[in-house]
Amino acid sequence: STATGVFGVPDWNAAEWLTGATSATAPYTKLGPSDREILSYNPITKLGIPFLWGNLDVSQQDLLDINPDTLVDDNNGPQRLNWLRGDQTNEGIGASNYRKRVLSRLGDIVNSSPVYVGSPNKGYTFSGYATFAASNSGRTPMMYVGSNDGMLHGFQESDGKELFAF
Repeated sequence: STATGVFGVPDWNAAEWLTGATSATAPYTKLGPSDREILSYNPITKLGIPFLWGNLDVSQQDLLDINPDTLVDDNNGPQRLNWLRGDQTNEGIGASNYRKRVLSRLGDIVNSSPVYVGSPNKGYTFSGYATFAASNSGRTPMMYVGSNDGMLHGFQESDGKELFAF
């Protein structure tokens, strides 16, 4: 979750955007659960949708309503979805028993290879590439990585701010 500078000092820490921490490198403005751009997929329209309870179809909501420990429908789908988005309201011991996240709401990044995507610069000669490269020359440089929270995250390369998750 960190980019490493030339001398081993992190340039940024993506997880700190989700906690609002202040580190040696920068103060981070907290991205709360409702501030995050988290997307899902609508299997009917085959389009991306905001990962919010009201946007999911009934089959997706039904899957989130199932308690993973008992495999019984417990109608806690909205709370599970909010927990996945980073809401800490129902963490810890209690009826909901969602795992308490101590350090970050970003899942561990283990055995996932980050990919950097910046401006297209390969100089391919096939039809349409020059137009594609020109129209994308100013796109935001990003780092993409999968994490153990089940999401693909897109971090702004300059400072590690999460711009989206899927």
